[in-house]
Amino acid sequence: MPRALVTGAARGIGRAVAEALRDAGYEVIGTSRDPAGITDPPSGVRFLPLDLANGDSIAACADQAGQLDLLVNNAGFSQAGPLCETPWPEIEDLITTNWTGVIRLTRAVMPGMAQGGRIITVGSLAGRIPLPYVAVYAGLKGGLESFTKALRLELAPLGGTACIVEPGFVKTDIRQDLFVDPASPHAERVARVRAFRAESMARAAGPEEVAAAVLKAAQSPNPKAVWVAGRGARLFNVLSRVLPAGMFERAYRRKLGI
Repeated sequence: MPRALVTGAARGIGRAVAEALRDAGYEVIGTSRDPAGITDPPSGVRFLPLDLANGDSIAACADQAGQLDLLVNNAGFSQAGPLCETPWPEIEDLITTNWTGVIRLTRAVMPGMAQGGRIITVGSLAGRIPLPYVAVYAGLKGGLESFTKALRLELAPLGGTACIVEPGFVKTDIRQDLFVDPASPHAERVARVRAFRAESMARAAGPEEVAAAVLKAAQSPNPKAVWVAGRGARLFNVLSRVLPAGMFERAYRRKLGI
């Protein structure tokens, strides 16, 4: 039975991924900062504590997980607000969890991965087509795509691979901390962008659609490097590539009301 570790598996996309892998015959280990506090854990999934901002926690999780066939880097959070108004400690927290923690965990589990092991990271279409006022989050997600592509080249001679799944808007409760002064010259535009995001998420598909893409990437005999998931995300991604950059940006700004 193949063995998978899914970070942030207590809810949202991570939970849907854990359940999809379990149903496909994987032994699934999930992670949470506080496994004891999960009131309704997915059945058949064993949990380990993991704080991606803590190096000792990462090392302990990797050690307890043991040999893996699959790592799914899913855990993380978001922020919103003008870069100049977001406190630096909050930016550091985002970087530590969404970037440093992902790299440290990946590095920690790699030596013990089975021959042909796979590393799948849940990124975001925001890494390619960022919304305003999520500059650091979008930059980190874009960086994870390059990280994945480079790692894929390292793993290929060993029979392994790496992929990234990039959802568009998904109906989930991802944490997004807001930092904006009500008197800021950005405040009105931040409100418009957040309204666009809320409206888009209300119409979006559920996390099961992302989980289906992760499962395909996990089981495909020759998986592609990047998988785009989520209602409308593929079309939006194509338009951003085929339209002239200036035309796409102008249309995007009109859509956002900025």
